[in-house]
Amino acid sequence: MKRWVILMMTVLVLMNVVLIILANFLYNRDINREYTSMVELISHLAYYEDHTMIQAYLEHYEHTQHVVVAFKDDENHMIYPSIIEDTSLRFEPVMYQNQVVGYVYIDFQNSFLNWDYLVFIFIFNGVMILIYSFILFYVHQSMQRLMDTWKDELSHLGDSSYSFEMDLIQEAHDDLVKTMAQIKHTQDVYNMHIKRLAHDIKTPLTTSMIYLEGLLNKRWSYDDKIAQEMMNELRAIDQIVPQFITSDVQQIACVQDLSITIRSMIPRYREILMTKAITISTKLESLEVKISHQNLQTILDHLIFNAFYYSKPNQTIWIESIAQTRTLIVKDQGIGMDQETINQLTQKTCRGPQANQYYAKGTGMGYMIMGKLMTEIHANMQIESQIELGTTIIITFPQV
Repeated sequence: MKRWVILMMTVLVLMNVVLIILANFLYNRDINREYTSMVELISHLAYYEDHTMIQAYLEHYEHTQHVVVAFKDDENHMIYPSIIEDTSLRFEPVMYQNQVVGYVYIDFQNSFLNWDYLVFIFIFNGVMILIYSFILFYVHQSMQRLMDTWKDELSHLGDSSYSFEMDLIQEAHDDLVKTMAQIKHTQDVYNMHIKRLAHDIKTPLTTSMIYLEGLLNKRWSYDDKIAQEMMNELRAIDQIVPQFITSDVQQIACVQDLSITIRSMIPRYREILMTKAITISTKLESLEVKISHQNLQTILDHLIFNAFYYSKPNQTIWIESIAQTRTLIVKDQGIGMDQETINQLTQKTCRGPQANQYYAKGTGMGYMIMGKLMTEIHANMQIESQIELGTTIIITFPQV
């Protein structure tokens, strides 16, 4: 509302400036026209020394136009009004046929014409303020209704039975439901892994306990072969236990919507990118891919930091996901690479000839790691680059 008020007041001030300039032009034109017409008549009468007619005309003109008028003849005798003897008044010479026939003074300050313009400006401003008030009232009511709708619909986020009116809230609701389902699916996969690991431990552990109990109770006799098998099972358990310790839900591959996950990851890069005034522009379509959170993070880390290190300040990094082609595209405006460097990237540690000028600490191993990761997630990575024009990475994911 403050912005609306400021905008409308600014518009009103600008309109007043234009109106005053225009009114001043028209006012001066009309005043000059009135003055010229009056002086022409007075000069004609003064030439023939018809002072009585001059007095009658000026008296009539003064009352009808509501102005102050005074006239002297060519010998500086006051003709109208005869009672005024003010030396501060500025009289202008009246000419007739290139001859001075008198002197006239006229003040339009309180003329009807002057008041007409002032009244018009006041009426115009009053009408505009009234119109603006109605507009602001309507805008306020509309915004209040919109805010009430937002509050109501936001309170129903996640409620699949609610019918949303606003497309933006509907989109947020769909993303929330999808994210909740994605989290639940990930947790289910995690729990399944834990159960599998627990089962792998429980079976050999139970067998070992039964055998040891039999030895203690003298029901079984010691057998080297059985003891060796038990030792093998216990070693297997010993290898499984660390998986309980190190297992993380983010390391487990599951089907997730890249558009949602990438949006949640991008804020962590902004503070670093700000040091070179580099911005991220996204155009993300919903794209479901089976990948772990950790692997996706690794991909983004490599591509975004590469673009950051090897780009000049004030550039843009574009991130786009396309559902139809199942691709994730990351494009930068960096130093680029030649084809020979591109061919070697995923085969061995390799850096372009200009890389050290931008980031001397680079090892050239990033794309080798990316190549192995693409094999692990069964994806395909395509690199398109031109020197001084930038690099585009296209990752194509398999069907889920």
